[in-house]
Amino acid sequence: MTKYLNQALLQNTTVFSQNLKRLNHLHDNQSIDIIFTNQINQKINQKIKLLGFDFEDVTPDEVYFGLREKIKYDENQFIEKYQHDSLINGLIQYLNHLLEDTEPVITIKSSLIKQVIISLKPLKTRRLLGYRSYQSMIKREPLAEILLSIKYYETKNFINRFNSSTHNLSVSDFVKARLKVYLSRQTLEQFSSNQLLYNFETGQIMLVNYSENKLQQPGQLSQIIYRFWELVNNWIHVSYLLENFSFRPDFSNLYNSLKCSLNVNLNIDNQNWLKKTNQFDYFLNQEINDRRFNYLSGELLNINFGSNFEFWNDVNYLVAVLNNQAVSLNLADISIDLLQNHDYVNRSLRHGVDNLKKKLFFSYFNPNEVNDYYLQSIKIQDQSYLNQLLKLSR
Repeated sequence: MTKYLNQALLQNTTVFSQNLKRLNHLHDNQSIDIIFTNQINQKINQKIKLLGFDFEDVTPDEVYFGLREKIKYDENQFIEKYQHDSLINGLIQYLNHLLEDTEPVITIKSSLIKQVIISLKPLKTRRLLGYRSYQSMIKREPLAEILLSIKYYETKNFINRFNSSTHNLSVSDFVKARLKVYLSRQTLEQFSSNQLLYNFETGQIMLVNYSENKLQQPGQLSQIIYRFWELVNNWIHVSYLLENFSFRPDFSNLYNSLKCSLNVNLNIDNQNWLKKTNQFDYFLNQEINDRRFNYLSGELLNINFGSNFEFWNDVNYLVAVLNNQAVSLNLADISIDLLQNHDYVNRSLRHGVDNLKKKLFFSYFNPNEVNDYYLQSIKIQDQSYLNQLLKLSR
């Protein structure tokens, strides 16, 4: 393993290095880690130049504080553009614009959800939203608002009954819809401020308890935009997985197991269920275009933070090592430090390091054909050293 990877990935043991050597051996000793390191350093060099520094003559703390100032500048430009109307509405407009080129996701038919709501009669939700009847609530209130209230205000027993209503759905009960962002009119007592929530059933992302003042705090807008893309990325992965296994008789069970968490990484070690289907060959032989295959193989989406945050595109996995010190270029790490008033010594590295591990791992698995990917996956998924690598990549 290269010295850069050892320092950037914060690996102080020989286990990771030994396992990486085995992975190189599996790929005919092509030294993929060295090629990967050179590519990463080229990208870091380019970004540091855009900050106005010379890669050969800059200190790690200069890069770090340069990144902080870049976030402040980008956010001030955003605020100046949208504050004349409403910063919150401007943010929603901005996020929805970013969604225009993303894939639709699998959702439950709204008519079916409405039937379930009327049959179960969520009393707390009806009273909270100010309706006299369930029929009028269903007719006039956005479905996402109703589901939000059910999730956070109804009893645990009611929520269990609501979730059970989706256990025996058929494929015909689902449709594909584009993700949509909106501002909830509710104030959820469970959260103090600035929450990004979602309704998996309807494909809607909700901004809850937001205020204009909070959005102007340095690092806040960047943190929201990063968390938004992380959510969208995982959501599309999960939806694509569901779409391609809709032929399974236990599809509704798969749906319910995945909807509980959008933090699913479609890595090699959670593909065991692939071998449980007798239609595995059918899946392998489907026509899958390159863009969709990127979702399937576990690669990160080609993140586009928009025109106001263009510098931060494609840097979420970059970790610079200068004078033997690691500095994350990840937008989430830098914005967290701004929000929490961290100094250089206590700088955040987690998001950058985690994404660099993922990027490194998937650089070893970039086949031209879906068949190659899965056949390779099944061949090596039981090897313990690979499982250790996968755990490190999360």
